[in-house]
Amino acid sequence: MKLSLTNNKIYRKLLSALFTWILFLLGYSYVIIESTTSEFMFFLAIASFFSFIGIFGYGLMVSIFFDFITKKIKGVTRYIVKFILYVISGLIGSAIISIGQNDLEQFYIFTTIIAIVYFLIDELNAMFINKN
Repeated sequence: MKLSLTNNKIYRKLLSALFTWILFLLGYSYVIIESTTSEFMFFLAIASFFSFIGIFGYGLMVSIFFDFITKKIKGVTRYIVKFILYVISGLIGSAIISIGQNDLEQFYIFTTIIAIVYFLIDELNAMFINKN
């Protein structure tokens, strides 16, 4: 199998990662809204930094890999397989984050939700870009 990355695919993946990151920050800011302004800004800055690394570093590479390994699968089966792979990658990402930590169980939920959102945005982008 030959891995072919076209400019459209790279653009789509980067756009999907950017939309996912922005949606995560909006959602996360809603979750931590009850804190004071300085705490809010601190937690938002930390979340922005680490989510950027996770989404653009780990998520982008995993997404390209998933496209490569599911290229031969057709129809709805491809979407189901990719969805399952994204959920598993979200869980693996949380396991990596929580190595050596005892109180990071909530990251399993966050990273899995981020992985699912990335999957949905990427597939919507693919449909929109392929339509044009």
